[in-house]
Amino acid sequence: MLDTETDFQKTAEFVKGLILDAIDSGFSPPNAPSTIAKKGFDHPLIETGDMRDSLEARVEGRKIHVGFFDEENAKKAVINNYGVLGKIPARPFMEQPIDENLDAIAEVATGELLERILNVFRR
Repeated sequence: MLDTETDFQKTAEFVKGLILDAIDSGFSPPNAPSTIAKKGFDHPLIETGDMRDSLEARVEGRKIHVGFFDEENAKKAVINNYGVLGKIPARPFMEQPIDENLDAIAEVATGELLERILNVFRR
């Protein structure tokens, strides 16, 4: 029997990796000079690393959830992802890497499901 709670954990971790890569790459546009002065460095999406480190991948039933599940970092992620009009530019680090890698995500999910199905028949 297939275990829907764990069937897509590899896929969830793959998606999480895509988002972490986007954060680590210094998603553009660059920080404003005032932000660089405040932080002491120019790396959009990273100030303390707390938001990045709080990204989680979860599988619940038939759904994959990749995101920020604590309120403080979820707020930071939303502000950075969508921006604040006139203050913070949008840096769509969540959806852009997913949209750009849909085929690869589907391939990982398909492979993971096929592996599970084959394991059922091998028993």
